[in-house]
Amino acid sequence: MLPESDAQSIAAKLRVWSERPIRQSNARSFGFCIASIVVCLVAAKHSQDPLLAIRSFAGTLMVVLGTLHCLTIISLRWLMRHKLEEAVAALQTYRDPRRLSSLDMALFWSAVALIAPHLG
Repeated sequence: MLPESDAQSIAAKLRVWSERPIRQSNARSFGFCIASIVVCLVAAKHSQDPLLAIRSFAGTLMVVLGTLHCLTIISLRWLMRHKLEEAVAALQTYRDPRRLSSLDMALFWSAVALIAPHLG
């Protein structure tokens, strides 16, 4: 069982996260993607094999973001089983089709990894 003080703290953070406007959340996701693209292109520029560097970077981000997505879902479900009401709202917010999730970004990077060999 979750200690009451931890449950209250987690609930407050989930409430704030769930109430964040979708536009703001999507803007942060786009910002992360743009920053990642810049890092990827800089790494490719300084690599002996730029296409391999892009593909490796994309593959790594795909795995990391896919894992983050799974951990988010699992964590929210675990909190729901421990009767944390805010976890239900957070899961609904996370699954909102208008909201970019870690899975959406992982799919973007998988497309980059698949397309990279055809660029050169």
